[in-house]
Amino acid sequence: MSKTRKINIPLLTKDGGRTVYPVDGFKFSAYVDNVRFWFACHQTPGSAFHYTLAHYATGTRITDVPSITIQACLGDVKGAAKLTLEKFVTSREKGRVYDVLQRAEQNPDKYPVINTR
Repeated sequence: MSKTRKINIPLLTKDGGRTVYPVDGFKFSAYVDNVRFWFACHQTPGSAFHYTLAHYATGTRITDVPSITIQACLGDVKGAAKLTLEKFVTSREKGRVYDVLQRAEQNPDKYPVINTR
């Protein structure tokens, strides 16, 4: 099982603002179109077994990590997160994913953040 620690992620508040929320998770880097970006995988607030993959710099939710992928990785959540990200990027045009991530890092206020469920 992957080691997790408390990481801070930005979350939307009910009034539309942002707050930093500590959750159990980890960050890792990955290359998209030969550029390194940082991502976070964390337990979804309020859920013990649900994991979310997000862009670390902005907190923008990318996708959920399927439990079947975690099972296929024998409980290695970090490996499952990397596989999920790879599948996400390859199922879309890499250039488009790169553009969105690059713009999000330049203007983080214009991109949505992780929403609590």
